[in-house]
Amino acid sequence: MILPNINLDVALRRILSQSLTLQKPTETVTDSVMGTVTKTWTDYSIDGAVYPHTFDETMWARDGGFRKSDARGYFFPSYTISGNTVEVEEGDRIVKDSITYSVLRFYKHSEFGASIHSAFLVRIDT
Repeated sequence: MILPNINLDVALRRILSQSLTLQKPTETVTDSVMGTVTKTWTDYSIDGAVYPHTFDETMWARDGGFRKSDARGYFFPSYTISGNTVEVEEGDRIVKDSITYSVLRFYKHSEFGASIHSAFLVRIDT
């Protein structure tokens, strides 16, 4: 396959240009006797892309796992924010347009020398 002469980094940055919020969990034991754990979320502003599942994906899902409110997300392998490196991982949350999704499954891809990560996102009510 012959590819046109394009800069993949520039192309990916155009595609993954939606403003999103990555929420990473931190669990703290608040009562060691009862085993009570409190989960707090730290927010990071990242660029990526979130697309709702299409009608075809919802109709033809063999496992019945897709809902029309769920989505697919696409992200860079990592982000440097205030000197810290953060990555999207299973169990994190992604917020786009006031809709919160939980990262359920995560996939790493490398095509033509460029790395991109995708995720199956489940819409949650917060």
